[in-house]
Amino acid sequence: MAMREVIIWPEYLDARLSRKSGRRIPKSIAVHALRKEDILLACKSVGVDCEIEEGKYYPRLWHSSYGFRIIVRISEKQEISKERLLRTLAEALSKAKSA
Repeated sequence: MAMREVIIWPEYLDARLSRKSGRRIPKSIAVHALRKEDILLACKSVGVDCEIEEGKYYPRLWHSSYGFRIIVRISEKQEISKERLLRTLAEALSKAKSA
């Protein structure tokens, strides 16, 4: 089964950042205080395979970056866009934080 890899930087989901700085989802569903563990759990809860890659810095904010990125593997059967995946992960993270 063919898989495609999608790179997700934590900055895409960070409520503290502006769109210009790298946030890619609406602030209303963005998350504060992102942790690697939370992101891994959110990926698992939405049914996608992911891994954390350490020592990688978001190019736009290399000086104040989280220092990791998430590599998500999506099967062809899932047919989900990167934007939809980001929204789904943000919603899962928000639910986890509020629970």
